[in-house]
Amino acid sequence: MDAKKFLLIDEVAELCRTSPSTVRFWIQSGRLRSLRPGRRRLIAATELQRFLEGRPRNPKDRMNNAG
Repeated sequence: MDAKKFLLIDEVAELCRTSPSTVRFWIQSGRLRSLRPGRRRLIAATELQRFLEGRPRNPKDRMNNAG
């Protein structure tokens, strides 16, 4: 990631080589956290990095992915 702290949905989609609707699905399903300070959704670069590395958000996520 570069020095930019937050990314828009379109930017995340481009980086992940997927569609913006897929990124919205990840957000709605709780797999990717985002902020909504106004009309736009913002994804922290550190949150995207966590998501791409496959690390769970918290211990509950790890248990839910076990089976």
